[in-house]
Amino acid sequence: MLNTRHQSRAIVRGTLIASVLALVLGVWLSGSLATDASRLTLSPTQITAVLRQVTMTMLSQGRINVTDAAALSGTPLAAHDNATQVDWLYLPVGPRMPASYLAEVSFQDDGSQWLLTRRPGQPWARVTTFGFPPCPRDVPASVATLWKWPQTGPNLPPGCAAVVPPK
Repeated sequence: MLNTRHQSRAIVRGTLIASVLALVLGVWLSGSLATDASRLTLSPTQITAVLRQVTMTMLSQGRINVTDAAALSGTPLAAHDNATQVDWLYLPVGPRMPASYLAEVSFQDDGSQWLLTRRPGQPWARVTTFGFPPCPRDVPASVATLWKWPQTGPNLPPGCAAVVPPK
């Protein structure tokens, strides 16, 4: 009887281990372990509010004139990081035309691509990035994966190569 009880426990233990491994493998194969971020949908009204915020920020910094405004220049990307409960927004912007020379210059380079975060109950805030343009390393890996931003390899945007520590 002792052998039978030990055999039964071994079978139960083996079945439990196999079930857990199958569950983990199934989740991994479905991609749930690869990303802990979900798509965030913003309405046109919400995008307009963020563009207004970008305009006010650039105006307060003296980077545009009072007659200038920010406009979308591409497709925004938004995500919710489930691990930290932080929303992420990549916003490609340019000046609404006609624009002043100051605005046209200010919306070049780092003024043309904004990376913002929003914590629960807070307004959107611009993220200080490591360079221009915003790079996959500037966002959580789960968000970069969701946005299909390559984290390594030849398809990284210029200036987004791995940070090399000084010697």
